[in-house]
Amino acid sequence: MENNPAGFWIRLGALFLDGLFINLIAWLLGFMFITSWQNGITEIIQFLYLLVVPIVWYGYTIGKRACTIRIIHMDGSNVRFWTMIKRNVVGGLLYVLPTTLPVIYLALTLDTRIWAVFSFQTVDFPASTLSNNALTLLTTGLLLSFALLLVSAFMVGVSKSRRSLHDLIAGTYVTRDTPNETEMVYREKI
Repeated sequence: MENNPAGFWIRLGALFLDGLFINLIAWLLGFMFITSWQNGITEIIQFLYLLVVPIVWYGYTIGKRACTIRIIHMDGSNVRFWTMIKRNVVGGLLYVLPTTLPVIYLALTLDTRIWAVFSFQTVDFPASTLSNNALTLLTTGLLLSFALLLVSAFMVGVSKSRRSLHDLIAGTYVTRDTPNETEMVYREKI
């Protein structure tokens, strides 16, 4: 049972602060070491940060700590590795799969120069390569991904439990309670 769940705006604020922190670290590392790999560095740092930090810091990330919210199991215990894999990887795949599948399909069935479109390179190939069906597939995938994000945002903003789709997958929720408050609440329920 959820106790003192965090709503949409506070979670969005924490996500924004985490994004600033991750991009600052990635920019500094990219600037100091490998500037051409900065986007890849950002992705790796973001993945590891969102996976590991909540495990070792009672469900907090820097953004969540600043906003005084944290991720916990439905039973009140702290999150573990497998929980964060389900929340970040499996939950993340749920959101991007509707867009990724059409891209993979088109990449395998169309001219391989289609990858240049997604890497923002200028390539001269006939417009007929991207047929109406291909554009329809891409648009539908993007709209489905956006719809899933929107449903998840409404779930956090409107539902009593304040749980998003990735929370449902992982069996977690975001609470405003500190670790001590959570421990006291769940100890009283036993």
